[in-house]
Amino acid sequence: MVTSKTYQEYHSDFEPLGLAGFFSTIVCADDTDEHKPQAAPLVAYLAKANVSPEDTLYIGDSIYDIQCADNAGVDSGLVLWSNNVSNPIRADYYFNTPNDISKIL
Repeated sequence: MVTSKTYQEYHSDFEPLGLAGFFSTIVCADDTDEHKPQAAPLVAYLAKANVSPEDTLYIGDSIYDIQCADNAGVDSGLVLWSNNVSNPIRADYYFNTPNDISKIL
């Protein structure tokens, strides 16, 4: 997970929902000097997870997520179920529902 939240915000937002255990590699705003839409958070994730940009799909719900992926040389996926985008955001993949993600993995 790459989030613009601090570690304190991450723990207070994700742990009560039981979601923290789903992510083995986490990069928060505390980890980099530059933030989305810059590449730094995603580049830090790639290094921490020991994965290559070619083997990564970064899924987000904002233009900043998609720009971050583009800046890091990573394919991007835009979730459409949680945003009301009036102007189309260019992404490599689009997901209308969470189940759509499993169709391409």
